[in-house]
Amino acid sequence: MALLALLMTSLATSGAVQPPRVAPPLARQPSGGSVALAASAAVGNLLQGYNTGIVAAALLSIVPEFGLQQQPGMVGLIASSTTLGAVTGTIASGPLCDRAGRRGTLVLSSVLFLLGGTLMGWSPRVDVLIVGRLIGGVATGLVSTAVPQYLAECALPAWRGALICARCRGWLGLGSGSG
Repeated sequence: MALLALLMTSLATSGAVQPPRVAPPLARQPSGGSVALAASAAVGNLLQGYNTGIVAAALLSIVPEFGLQQQPGMVGLIASSTTLGAVTGTIASGPLCDRAGRRGTLVLSSVLFLLGGTLMGWSPRVDVLIVGRLIGGVATGLVSTAVPQYLAECALPAWRGALICARCRGWLGLGSGSG
């Protein structure tokens, strides 16, 4: 045992063995701007969770409003059209982020959220409602890809992971109602 201690001491003094390094504390706290950026970017994910979660309750009013009691396929299409749009938006998001930038993609998704919400609120017919939900879904797909990229580009390197995880937690906890 003494021999092992002597060997470790001689290796440590020669520089061959380094003591374990402890990560230094973060030098800077995130600025108010970084936190505001993360919070505002997470709103898109909040909308996604809210839109996905609220459709079940909304269908209780939509089915009698449009006389869909005998058309379960149409009710299913109304419920799933946002997901179909989100798949399309997610596929298009990468190339769109490369061409228009992350910020431009987020501005476009905001316009699409506004347009989709307006169509859903106004919809005099089922087809208009479905188109509105498809447009909202495309916006959801764009947001789900562009927000983490935009946060990673704008955040301090030491805080990127925390801000992106806070964004995910905000979406899961607030939007889906599981928090």
